[in-house]
Amino acid sequence: MMTPTHRRLGAATVLGLHTAAVGAALTPAGVLVAAVAAAVFSGGPTSPDVDNQPGAKAADRRLPDEALGHGGPLGHRRLAHWWGLPTALGVAYALGSYTVGYHPPALVWAALWGAWVGWLSHLPGDAVFGQGNWRYGLPKGIPLMPWWRHVGLGVKCGGKAERVVGRILAVAVAAGLVATAIGWHPAH
Repeated sequence: MMTPTHRRLGAATVLGLHTAAVGAALTPAGVLVAAVAAAVFSGGPTSPDVDNQPGAKAADRRLPDEALGHGGPLGHRRLAHWWGLPTALGVAYALGSYTVGYHPPALVWAALWGAWVGWLSHLPGDAVFGQGNWRYGLPKGIPLMPWWRHVGLGVKCGGKAERVVGRILAVAVAAGLVATAIGWHPAH
């Protein structure tokens, strides 16, 4: 999936979760902060695609990570695309905040939650629109295990289907932002 579509998916996921009352504790400002954070952390260098940036590619060429098996953890759609990383982070945050009893200010929490949701939203996007390229050792989809055993549909990244999904997501994000701005929520 291309970065713009990833970002729309991240923002739409936050807005959808808010509408489904998962994020109902957020104020309209909190929803906006969470949606922006999700957009930032769902695509580009601050997302799982950090592994597709020039520095990460250079590290993959220089480091002998292949010795760890299954092509190694470095490389596009490997360890950074594994569902276990954000899951572990979410569990650690929940346990830490429960144990210590500290909860950040509302807008800080909204930003953290949005960033986490954005990172997670990237994964199903690549599971559907993550085509493989075996010439470069890139399997389709995302890894079930830390960097191996990939699963996904392998629909063409940047193709017609993704463009249609991207347009639908753009409308969903716009509708969600308008609903938030006017204070509409199905729980009311």
